[in-house]
Amino acid sequence: MATDLTLPPKLSQPLRDQPRVLVVGPGPRFMSGITYHTASIVRALYRGRVPVSALLLRQLCPSSLYPGRDHVGSHDMTALGLPPIPTHDGPDWHWVTSLRPALSHMRQFRPDIVLLQWWTTATLHTYLALAREARSLGAAVVLELHESSDVGESSIPLIGTYRRLFMQLMSRHTDALVLHSRSDAHTFPRLYPTLARLPSVVIFPGPLEHGGQHLSQITPRAVDASSPMRLLYFGVMRPYKGLLELAHAYRDLVTEGIHAHLTVAGEPWTDTTEALKILAALPPQTVTVIPKYVPDAEVHTLFTTSDAVVLPYRRASASGPANLTMAAGLPLVTTRIPALVEACANYEGVVFAEPDDPQSLATALRRVLPLRGNRYHNPHSWHTNAARYLALFNSVRDRSSAKTASEALSALSSTQ
Repeated sequence: MATDLTLPPKLSQPLRDQPRVLVVGPGPRFMSGITYHTASIVRALYRGRVPVSALLLRQLCPSSLYPGRDHVGSHDMTALGLPPIPTHDGPDWHWVTSLRPALSHMRQFRPDIVLLQWWTTATLHTYLALAREARSLGAAVVLELHESSDVGESSIPLIGTYRRLFMQLMSRHTDALVLHSRSDAHTFPRLYPTLARLPSVVIFPGPLEHGGQHLSQITPRAVDASSPMRLLYFGVMRPYKGLLELAHAYRDLVTEGIHAHLTVAGEPWTDTTEALKILAALPPQTVTVIPKYVPDAEVHTLFTTSDAVVLPYRRASASGPANLTMAAGLPLVTTRIPALVEACANYEGVVFAEPDDPQSLATALRRVLPLRGNRYHNPHSWHTNAARYLALFNSVRDRSSAKTASEALSALSSTQ
């Protein structure tokens, strides 16, 4: 993949000729961390006085096929805390009557840059249509890659072939990539070779904000020697997020008599039977399982009442719960996966375990116990992120304009 673009570390005074940016991502109907990330980008650019608009995807797929179908439609636009900007919500996966208004929104806004948030194959056909329209308007297209492939989608027959085909088509209409770790710069070209020719920049996706609010104001819980160390596992329950390893490791700690309490909160999307069975067999005062989608108001409560967060992933390109943990300044136990090592490189409150290793995780949990009550500085900020996005957009716009001028000159020369 092309080398990382050179970008300034801080956002300087906005240029008089700022690029007009259209940010495309999921809307509140299928609420997820990507939705909050999309809204956070919009707010960060708006604060930097960049002309920005949002085009939100409304219906990502048939609701009956979505693992979190029970809470589809439970949020509205107010949950995103978007500033007073032009916003359209939005195209459906089946298009029918929804694509034409989305294209009309793009034409009316006349963007210089279209930033597409990609994480699921279900969006690719819509993104291809939007990218083609963007190019017809003279806009450059930037593709932000959150996942190399979704674990659940990859198990569907022929979905990998479909994804590779559409990614090949997308690459022809894409000018640059945003990645979330340097390790992704090696992973994505192996899966999608046509992306290797595109310039890329690494921008960490955080801090994660819920409805425009953040967790940086959490005050440390008063340390009471008689109360247990409160550990939190938060997020959608899926096998690759290591809940089974945590169940084994935590059972060892409880058996040793360590005074702790584990809260497991999140929606089970795939088989978690074995892990939950192990946790259910522990003394009830040592564990609480909340197997449901956690509303925003309850997320804040979970983090304010916890002493440390445990995220023992087997694989990851990024982690919304890790972002929330660093925003809150809480001690964090996670696994030594390249993307997470990069994300936590300058976070003093992290303790690493080896992935897919309950014994290593148990050791890490013992190491985090003395950190109770500590708070740590979050090395990530949207001020820095906005600077990197803006520098990328200006670079892409300049190169795109130069390319257009060159092509025009070439065409003119050929007619003389």
